[in-house]
Amino acid sequence: MANANFNVDTAVAVRTGTTTRVAVMLAVATAAASVGVALGVGSSLSPFLAIGGGNKNTNINGGVNTNLNTNSAVANPNLVSLGKAFVRGNANDDGFLDKKDIDAISSWMQQSVPLPCPDAADVDDNGRIDITDVVYLSSYLNMGGNAPKSPFPSRGVDPTSDKLGCKPVPELVSVGDRFVRGDASDDGYVDDRDADAIDAWQWHGGVIPCLDAADTDDNGRIDINDTVYLNNYLHLGGAAPVSPYPGLGVDPTVDALGCKPVTAGRLNVAFTGIPPAQSVNAGTKNFEAAQLLFNLGTSTPTVSVTGLTLRVASQGALPSVAYGNLALYDGTTRIAIDTSTSTPPCDWVGCYRSFSISSSSPLVISGPRTLRVVGDVGPATTTATFTVSMANEAVRAWGADGTPIAVQYGATVSNQMTIIPTPQAKLNVAVTTMVRKEFIPGEQDVQTVNINLDARNSGLDVFVSEINVAVWVYNNADPGVYRNLELYAGTTRLVLSQPVQERCTISGCTYRFVFPTPLKVPLGSQKDLRLLGDIATGIDTAGSFMVAVEPGGVKAVDSNRQAVEPSYTTFVSEHFTFRSGGGLTISGLTANYPAGLLPGNTNGIEVGVFRLTSITEPIRVEKIVLSGDSTRPVYPSGPRASAFNQVRAIHLYDGATRLTPVNGIAPTATDRLDRATVLIDLTSHPIEVSTTSPKDITVKVDTNPVTRYPVASVGAPGQGFRLSVAGQSDVKALGLLSATTLPPRQITLSGATLNDWTVYVSVPTVTVYRDLPVSEKIGGSAALPRLSPGLRKDLYRFKIKADSAGDIYQFQVGFAVNEQKVTTTNFVIVDANGTQLAATTTAGLTFGRWPGGRMDIYHLWFTSDGLRPSGGRANVAPYRILAGTSKLLTLKGDITCWRDNGCASAVPSGSLSISFLGDTGFPALWGSQTIAYPESAYVLYADTRFNRNRFIWSDMSISGPFGITSPTALTDKQWTNGYRVQSTASPNSRLPATTTDVTFAP
Repeated sequence: MANANFNVDTAVAVRTGTTTRVAVMLAVATAAASVGVALGVGSSLSPFLAIGGGNKNTNINGGVNTNLNTNSAVANPNLVSLGKAFVRGNANDDGFLDKKDIDAISSWMQQSVPLPCPDAADVDDNGRIDITDVVYLSSYLNMGGNAPKSPFPSRGVDPTSDKLGCKPVPELVSVGDRFVRGDASDDGYVDDRDADAIDAWQWHGGVIPCLDAADTDDNGRIDINDTVYLNNYLHLGGAAPVSPYPGLGVDPTVDALGCKPVTAGRLNVAFTGIPPAQSVNAGTKNFEAAQLLFNLGTSTPTVSVTGLTLRVASQGALPSVAYGNLALYDGTTRIAIDTSTSTPPCDWVGCYRSFSISSSSPLVISGPRTLRVVGDVGPATTTATFTVSMANEAVRAWGADGTPIAVQYGATVSNQMTIIPTPQAKLNVAVTTMVRKEFIPGEQDVQTVNINLDARNSGLDVFVSEINVAVWVYNNADPGVYRNLELYAGTTRLVLSQPVQERCTISGCTYRFVFPTPLKVPLGSQKDLRLLGDIATGIDTAGSFMVAVEPGGVKAVDSNRQAVEPSYTTFVSEHFTFRSGGGLTISGLTANYPAGLLPGNTNGIEVGVFRLTSITEPIRVEKIVLSGDSTRPVYPSGPRASAFNQVRAIHLYDGATRLTPVNGIAPTATDRLDRATVLIDLTSHPIEVSTTSPKDITVKVDTNPVTRYPVASVGAPGQGFRLSVAGQSDVKALGLLSATTLPPRQITLSGATLNDWTVYVSVPTVTVYRDLPVSEKIGGSAALPRLSPGLRKDLYRFKIKADSAGDIYQFQVGFAVNEQKVTTTNFVIVDANGTQLAATTTAGLTFGRWPGGRMDIYHLWFTSDGLRPSGGRANVAPYRILAGTSKLLTLKGDITCWRDNGCASAVPSGSLSISFLGDTGFPALWGSQTIAYPESAYVLYADTRFNRNRFIWSDMSISGPFGITSPTALTDKQWTNGYRVQSTASPNSRLPATTTDVTFAP
């Protein structure tokens, strides 16, 4: 099935009171025929027609040429019209019924080309000539449709009565002053071509041979009413044209129109190629876009031109502004300007521009003459083009005798001009509310909003000369609640040409800022202006206000001094409210104070910083209550004791300035088991926090001595504490501007807690045998002793020292004994007074045996009676070394001969090597061998829950039940009450092994 596509290239304008013929294209095809139909508007506003058939393609687009291929035609050269007799369908009256008849009908419809016999063109005999006649005739010629109505195929008269008629030769034409009213085309017929002639004369300067004939209503002028009058008569049964009609006659009324015969003169008009196609910047003034060349025919002596109609067509810009303010120049003399108003109209393609030249001083053409078309190029945001053209009958010309002159048109369109868009200035205005939205009465230099002037998308610099700011009030707020306004660019106050003018109503006030030197916002940039002002005193805190820069409130021009109309992203701020006083925020700065360990019995240790930030007004802080929370129990799964049993005093500093007494503030009463409080009274040294910068307050503490044994000591290591401001009611602060005490709701605690700290006992020191002074060594000299068998021999001497931070409690010590042909037993430890303090719990752990020697490990436990624990005796008790003191201890044992060879050997001698190990249970001793921790140690206590893992030698690298860790776990061996220690024989150990060689003879 064939497809028909209809494309309308040009909008059809229908004037009020007129009838415009619009021919809708129909494609009639056979077999695989494809027909394209395009509608366009010519000078008579009639569309174009294309019909194809018989495997042929027809595509007529915007022109008057019709290519029609038909496969059949009915020929009879003898059947031509004679008088009123005609053959229906033979529109061109050539005796043949064929494609040329369709062309004749189309030409009449599109260009008002005369028809020899209108009745012959009325193929369907409906009393009018239109597209249906073309379709009817084409269907008959190409598709076997119905034959034309009678008379056909023989010549005859019209069987129906209509107004068309058949007159092979025009009979009623103007003669002198005699004419037929309505026959504007002077072809002897009153029909639609006359309406077209009147339209062409009105809108395009067409020629009317007899002006009186076009004055259909005989009112002495030719206008739209004449077209309406004639159309009503021809198509709607209206009144006939005024006399003389229908026969020749003279005008019964006196007017200035007259009727004179057409002269034989001729005028040639055409656009020349000068100036050539070129580009022009948007906004260019007095731009010459075209030249019109006037030439006379050989038989025409002179012609007077009194009217000219041009058409400006454009793409990419509105025709009405693409090229306007047109004028005609003869050389440098302006002879006519564009007198167009709203008629003729503009459409989206172009606009008609009419030039009227005074009839008393017409443009006289007596030879070649050139007129220049000059106008202004309008603005354009994108690249656009335009041309200047002439419609048919665009020039009104008259002969020397005052009769219309026929005009012949050459090139009717100028060269195309390309409009280069001018950079456009753009400015966006946005009002940005500052973070702070609450104020107190009496505040000064309050910044409420930023006014952002954004020219980042502008093509030109923008200069702002004026900004109008409105302050709107709500909830019965005073209209002048925000006053004394000033604008700042950064820290620079903008100088005004005059004081801010204030206009106030019940809803608010408007302030006008005028800049003596316009504020420049360079293209591609933006500028922020700060609005500052004062808050009035004595206002109702229930009220609020907003700040706005309403659309139209910013006056600006671009660098070409052209006005710029800003756009407004946001023009009004959020609500600003009031309260009775300012606000205070307290937060803890913990980044530089990572949680960790604090030494016991130490003064002035920094544990963190509280940052105080004021809001709205300066704040004076007079009292702070600090809370101390215990972060972990004293022992696993046990209860928490007071956090302040580890803190002896608290100090506050403002920089280097002490705010608390020299001895600090001692913690006060505990309000519950795991929390304690201390009141820091700052009345004599208050903390004053300004609105411009926060205040950092350093917290220092003095720690208590802490021990793990007994449990009832002042502080327990590993317990942990942290300090905080727990609640808004724990702070007393005064607003210096409002002179009011801040209620708790105006105090904000934002992480007002310092890091977690744990207090531990100080690191003890150990001095072993070879490091002892001579007076304390075995035998009182540097030489190694020679020992003989016997009981309670001095074998090894060492010293344990506790520094001033705290006491040390010694539970156990281990020794590695290497025996060569000697046997040692019954190891004990005694003090300088000879009092036995510890003894072995087992006979020793053997690590190696060989002929003549062996290696044993001995553990010695300190007990209440100095005897080794045995038989379930719970007599293990720590040996206390007071802070700041030391104890010299001696290992004693029984020495006997090696029994393998007997003491009667020829050389009854041997040697003994003893290594100080500390706690031998952790983590490994010799190579890959590991001695399990002697769990039997803690079962010797009466209550294992309190005494598990209580050893003197311990390492903070071990994450025990309290979660304490040390970053120096593998290298920094330390003694801390409560945890195991790595103390194997290693050169890097702080508890190095020391060997004492012992020889003896029988």
